[in-house]
Amino acid sequence: MDKRGVFYNFIFIYKIIFIIFLLIDSKIVFAHERTVHISDKVCISIETARTSEERKKGLMFRRTISPKHGMLFDFGVSQPVSMWMKNTYISLDILFISEEGKITRIVPKTLPLSTEAIPSKAPVRFVLEIPAGMCQKYTILVGDSITELHTNKSKKPVPVKTHSKKRKKSS
Repeated sequence: MDKRGVFYNFIFIYKIIFIIFLLIDSKIVFAHERTVHISDKVCISIETARTSEERKKGLMFRRTISPKHGMLFDFGVSQPVSMWMKNTYISLDILFISEEGKITRIVPKTLPLSTEAIPSKAPVRFVLEIPAGMCQKYTILVGDSITELHTNKSKKPVPVKTHSKKRKKSS
C-alpha cells in the first residue's frame, strides 16, 4: 500500500471514530427517554437522570439541545436541591417541581458555564431543564402541572442526601 492509501485509510478510520463520539455525546440512544406534558401547553421529550452519576453530568458539555427536549432530574424524594451551569454551554430554563408535579419555581435563561448555585428554595422531587426561552414561548408558569413524571416503580431512583451539582465552598 502506498502513502496515499495509508493516508486515506487513516482519514476513513478518523471519520468513523468521530461519528461514534458524536453519537455518544448526543445521546441518540438514552435508556430513560420519554415525554412529559406541561399543563397541556407543550409536550417535551425528556431524558431522565435518576442515578447519582446521571444527575452529576446532566446536560454538561453539550453544545446544543433540540427544541422541545430536556432533562428531568428525579431525586426520588422531596428535598431542597441546588443546580448550577458548570460545564453547561447552553442557556436553559430550570423548573423546580414538587412530588405532585406542580412547578414551584422557574429560573429562566440561565447563564451558561456559571458556577453560581441555583437553589430550589423549597423541597422538590424533580428538576426539569429545557432550552432557554421555552417558558416564555409557551407561557409556562409557577403552579402549572407536569404529567407523566413518575418513572416505572421497578426502577425507582435512588434518593440522595446531598444537593445535585453542589457548589464547593471556598476557604
